[in-house]
Amino acid sequence: MDKPEIADVDSEDKKLGFSNTSHLNNDAAPLKGSIDLAAARRARTKIDLVVLTTSTIVLFLNFLDKTNIGNAAKAGLLEDLHMSSYRFSVVLSLFFIPFLLIELISNFFFKRIGAQIFIPGLVIAWGIVETFQGFVTSYHGLIICRLFLGLTEGPLVPALLLYLSELYKRHDLQKRIAMLFSASSLAGAFSGLLAYAIVHLDGKAGKPNWSWIFFLEGIFTVIFGIASYFWLPKDIAKKSAYITAIQEDTALDRVDDAFQLSIVWSSLTAPHIVLLGTAGFFAGTLSLCSRASLLCHKYPPGYLTNGLAYFIPTVVGSLGYSPTETQLYGVPPFACAFVLSMMAAYFSDKYRCRGLIALGASFITLAGYVVMYCMALFAQTIGTSITSPCALALIANNAYPHYRRATAIAFGIVNSSAGGILAVWMYHDAPRFHKTTKLNVSCTIVFILHICLILGYLYYKNLQKAKKRGLYNNIPDDNVEEKRRLGDGHRDFIYTL
Repeated sequence: MDKPEIADVDSEDKKLGFSNTSHLNNDAAPLKGSIDLAAARRARTKIDLVVLTTSTIVLFLNFLDKTNIGNAAKAGLLEDLHMSSYRFSVVLSLFFIPFLLIELISNFFFKRIGAQIFIPGLVIAWGIVETFQGFVTSYHGLIICRLFLGLTEGPLVPALLLYLSELYKRHDLQKRIAMLFSASSLAGAFSGLLAYAIVHLDGKAGKPNWSWIFFLEGIFTVIFGIASYFWLPKDIAKKSAYITAIQEDTALDRVDDAFQLSIVWSSLTAPHIVLLGTAGFFAGTLSLCSRASLLCHKYPPGYLTNGLAYFIPTVVGSLGYSPTETQLYGVPPFACAFVLSMMAAYFSDKYRCRGLIALGASFITLAGYVVMYCMALFAQTIGTSITSPCALALIANNAYPHYRRATAIAFGIVNSSAGGILAVWMYHDAPRFHKTTKLNVSCTIVFILHICLILGYLYYKNLQKAKKRGLYNNIPDDNVEEKRRLGDGHRDFIYTL
């Protein structure tokens, strides 16, 4: 059997505090059952503390800086820049042009550059743009800032998902994705509280209160980006002391694939990747709508992820609340969504049932939208918050090896983000948002159908692979080139449902 190269983890393990690497054999791939479970757990805990915590804070800052324009609009930005609601939607839409374009290709550079430079570099770049957004004095100046903000923020979510998918076993992943995206819920809750505090700086240094929202949040982002450089690991392929467990989890030896256009094309044409990617668009649409519609709800995939976030303050204000109440009343749904999404992720990983959890959460979302004419808020927020990590984990779990997974994640996130363009034009039928609700109901039904198709297809493919393995007496294939060529299509790779 050809022996795949095992990365030298010593230097990286010491950097993260991984002192016990004696369970690794650097000359050959470890055999089944050779894992030092205690050492693997210690390594995973340290990755949680260093990488997952940093990634969650980074995504928190990302959502905060991306969507605080909604708080700024409520704090007087529209009046000061002489912008109508139409112009505001134009500004939000243009953000997604560079955002989507860079999302599509950025993952292909992530491995080459390395996480330690790639992620802090993005944080610093968008923090600078966010800070300068506070100096704008015109509608056109705001458009330029939003274009640059989209360019610098676009690569982040695909990169973080790819990063985590390389670090965790497949059924340890959704809890981490849920924790990562809890940052969006926390940002939604914290954004209103922070804006409420900052608006009292109105007139300081001759700047309006909405400028101070951009100044303070942008400067903090830059500081954190610089600091994170000094503790993030350098290379996603060499830092995990329990890389052995990850290899055995996929039933394939980890192969060092190289970037090829054929890999990209094979990923984009794989039926399960296409279905998961398009499902992300509808899921995102839902998320966005939910939140906006009722003031609250934050980001699962696309439409919601990028729309609702902007319009929650607008929606709440349209119900007759004061600016202060508007900033505060969006908090409770996010808190509930965070708790329940973490619970759902725990059971999804434990019982390996991502698809069923996603379906159940989708019906909760559907029920919430059906009664939304009565302005129900919590059900949509909770349902979409559970659905998003399930959908993202399904994508990351079912694409292999690295560049195929990078392509699949990018495709899914691009589809999700594309919903944001639609989303920002939906919330113009206040205060009941009946048209938006009808769209959300339709998207929820389509998403449910997508998940059913995905589960059926993956189940069928697993049955086919089981038959192929039976022809070889269930003996694992030792052809590394064949594994590299087929990736997740190889008979030894079992799809996650």
